[in-house]
Amino acid sequence: MEISAPRDRGAQHRYESTAALALHQQAVDADGSPEDRMPWSTAEAEPLLSGLAEVPGVTAAVVDRSFCTQAIRDGKPVTDEGALESGHGWGRRPDGPYELVDGRAPKGADEVVVDRAPDAAVGSELTVNITQDHEQFTVVGTVDGPGYYFSDAFAAQQQPGLGAIALILEKDADPA
Repeated sequence: MEISAPRDRGAQHRYESTAALALHQQAVDADGSPEDRMPWSTAEAEPLLSGLAEVPGVTAAVVDRSFCTQAIRDGKPVTDEGALESGHGWGRRPDGPYELVDGRAPKGADEVVVDRAPDAAVGSELTVNITQDHEQFTVVGTVDGPGYYFSDAFAAQQQPGLGAIALILEKDADPA
């Protein structure tokens, strides 16, 4: 396992308020790239999550699942450069810099919170291309940053592996 400060790795903006990221070791498979990382299984991640959450100064160890998500309008995908990793479980939100602007967190498998880019208002229906197929979701909230946020259970179905664990620190904790 590798633990590093997100800003040291040129991490995405959604990790802005994350003190550190725990990442799986790089792949050593001859067919893979040295940059490839194999996600942890749920069984592998459970002891890591509980152990990291017990580190002094850490308030939470939050799972980050990312998966392909893209809005569909008039039968065509909405342009989104980050579509390959724009889907997330809502539970990872405590470390994100984006605030809920309107509505509430997603609870059911047919609910989503979106940014304002696809022009989807709370209460509207949105067709989204996800891992398996196009699905219809009810927009239950909007955030002031990019991404599509689903219930944690739905996100785990889309991406069973855990690619990263974000560490959230107490206000005055030393990141070192």
